[in-house]
Amino acid sequence: MRVGMIWMVLVAGLAACAQFPELDEAPTGDATADSFPALVPLDAIALPETQPRLDATSEARLQGRIGGVRQRAEALRSAPTD
Repeated sequence: MRVGMIWMVLVAGLAACAQFPELDEAPTGDATADSFPALVPLDAIALPETQPRLDATSEARLQGRIGGVRQRAEALRSAPTD
């Protein structure tokens, strides 16, 4: 516990000694406002129509997948272990 506290103080002390760049300057070159896309409201974005994820065959497909997973699980259970 005590060693962890010492490490935490040392790491915090090292981070306090780091040199950080000046951020008070005005953006220049590539960081100007025209290099970013314009923001638009979400309502203005045309989203594709989504189709229902479940249909008449969904339950049968799911039951088939469940059967396959159970068979693989049984095969793993019965496999010899060294």
